[in-house]
Amino acid sequence: MLISPLFWGYAALFGTALALCGSLALIAVTTLKLIGDKISIRPAITAVSAFSMLGFATGLIMAQSREAAVDVVLPAILTFLSGILVYMIGAKGLRTQAGASAMVFCFALSLLVGSQYGAWLRFEHDSKQADVSYLIAREAALEQGHHNLAIRRLANASEIQSFISAYAEQKKLDPVRLYEAVYGNKPLP
Repeated sequence: MLISPLFWGYAALFGTALALCGSLALIAVTTLKLIGDKISIRPAITAVSAFSMLGFATGLIMAQSREAAVDVVLPAILTFLSGILVYMIGAKGLRTQAGASAMVFCFALSLLVGSQYGAWLRFEHDSKQADVSYLIAREAALEQGHHNLAIRRLANASEIQSFISAYAEQKKLDPVRLYEAVYGNKPLP
């Protein structure tokens, strides 16, 4: 059984996102442990990975969009991050500054990588759409589809005509008048 190329595209996208976000989380938490911050490793990796994945997804969606998303998304992201930092530092004190900074750093880096990755995917798609050989192959496939449809219509018309003729002969009717009674005065399609 063949696996769809779409599956491999999504697998590459999710693989890239997981590898980037997991690596950033590991680096950030290891750095925090090395500087002496007393944090639990699993919850810290989960939190940093979540922020990192959010940044990657936001950047990817922003880059893939054909709308002017940067004008709306970037101020919202900066407001969101500033609010989180102010809350975490204000509510928990300066003790959490290193952890919050690590999360914001991973978010920002993932946002940058995600937007660059999304821009690259969009460029690849647009380049393929502008490629002459792709357009020729697409037009040939469309023409073949139209040709197959026309042949099927002719075959159906032939079957209808033979059915009407057989029915008219069986009932001793004029086939032309029977055809006109069924279809009106329109010619066969």
